[in-house]
Amino acid sequence: AVTCIDLTTLSGDDTEERVRRLCAKARHPIREDLLHALGMGDLHLTTGAICVYHRYVASSAFLLEDLAKLNEISKIIENFEKQQGGYPLMGIHAISAMVALGEGRYTDARDLALYILELSRKYNYAGISAPYDAAYVLAEVYREAREERAALKVIEEFLPQARKYEMHPWSVAFLAKSALIQMQRGSVVEAMESIRLARIESSKTP
Repeated sequence: AVTCIDLTTLSGDDTEERVRRLCAKARHPIREDLLHALGMGDLHLTTGAICVYHRYVASSAFLLEDLAKLNEISKIIENFEKQQGGYPLMGIHAISAMVALGEGRYTDARDLALYILELSRKYNYAGISAPYDAAYVLAEVYREAREERAALKVIEEFLPQARKYEMHPWSVAFLAKSALIQMQRGSVVEAMESIRLARIESSKTP
């Protein structure tokens, strides 16, 4: 029966942390000690499926630097999202920006990220709905172009929101990127502080 369960979270206030916990539950739906007590410890039971919004799957693949999975996700959801009608296609544009960055198409990544940030301001997407993925892409494009000040400005805009709303994976990513940029600038003390904060944020991630 467990293998037929579909764990789902499609709430409007979903967060990366909620999705992460759901995935962990799907991988280990029954406590290990109970499985062993039942003589089923070697079965490696999982649930049948997990149902979450595609953008969370794409963000996870992006942060894990799994470009192949990111491209696969992009192809799967492109037609689906285009059929939704009346929606500004934030999700597919964000995924396209991440794919472009992963493939080294920095101009495309920058243009897409800037467009997403413009849309997010127009529709007032903030807090848990803020376009952290697009902001990260834009910061990395600026870093690659040696525009460190512009990259840090993007991070400084979105990092406080990510920390406030407990978007821990993005907080860690922004802080790690900040540390790298500070090292490029020769600001070792600031870089070490970013690393210290990233470790704290990382400890909050289950």
